[in-house]
Amino acid sequence: MTDNQLPADPHGVVPTTDHLLSAPSPAKPLPAIRERPPRLVVVIGNPAAGSSGRSVIRSTAAFLRRYARRVEMGMTHARGDAEALCREAVAAGADLVVAAGGDGTINEIVNGLAGTPVTLGVIPLGTANVLALETGIPLDPEAACRLVLSGRPRALHLGLAGSRRFLLMAGAGFDAEVVYSTTLAWKKAMGKSAYVLAGFWHLLSQSGPRITVSSAATGTLQATGIIIGKARLYGGRFSVTPGARLQEPLLEACVFLRRGRAGRAHAAWRVLRGTHGAHRDVVIFKTDRLRVSSPDRVHVHADGDLIGTLPLDFRVAPETLRVILPGPEA
Repeated sequence: MTDNQLPADPHGVVPTTDHLLSAPSPAKPLPAIRERPPRLVVVIGNPAAGSSGRSVIRSTAAFLRRYARRVEMGMTHARGDAEALCREAVAAGADLVVAAGGDGTINEIVNGLAGTPVTLGVIPLGTANVLALETGIPLDPEAACRLVLSGRPRALHLGLAGSRRFLLMAGAGFDAEVVYSTTLAWKKAMGKSAYVLAGFWHLLSQSGPRITVSSAATGTLQATGIIIGKARLYGGRFSVTPGARLQEPLLEACVFLRRGRAGRAHAAWRVLRGTHGAHRDVVIFKTDRLRVSSPDRVHVHADGDLIGTLPLDFRVAPETLRVILPGPEA
């Protein structure tokens, strides 16, 4: 069996020599496991995430095996692997899929789970970990495992960018161009600073694309960039769409109107300070659908991964996804 295949043997066990998660002890008792433990848990991990992703993923699977009836594991090696493994897991009868990776890995798994009754658990291992910061999922892998075992699922509304689902945010213009120019090597070497460096380069070297935003809420807006949020936070702890809610069937759009290097730099500075919502060149509104187009070649991202170029329609997806989060079941 290879890392990016689920075992053919229904009782297959992935051996592990990594023990980053501690064994249970009286000092750290496990909270009561939910009334109906999952029959099949599939852990899908990105070994490139974090500083020791592969070890944490294997340790996660080993930890969950102490309490779940059956646990299988698959690792990704290329874009699209997580979604493919997720669809294999659904076909195999999994009732819980655990994403061990960053927000991009989670996005692939969300697209693999959409429209199914399978629940999602999360072990955050990425650079920004926006979902974890937004919802209170622990950043410590062992604490996150304990939440997966003892927590309750909540129904979250997804966004659609064309046919691609997103859980947190989508964007076109400045932020998508930053994603486009930030390499994996930069992210591994500098973490979040890689995005900052790419952002400064774009602010200093480009005036920004021409974008048209059309919605029933605002009519037509001429802009240079847009961020469409299902969550409040963006890129870490920055609140770009402060009224967005994961459990609400609406999108919140933040539209940046002013083109030019100075205008884009000023908007970026206000986002960093959290004062962009009060500026006359920024429009924030809620809607269930909007269209974004451009005469230029403008990249689009969903949850931090590039998905194509404009034009594109954005709307609320018709289905919800059950995600294990801290707090009561909803």
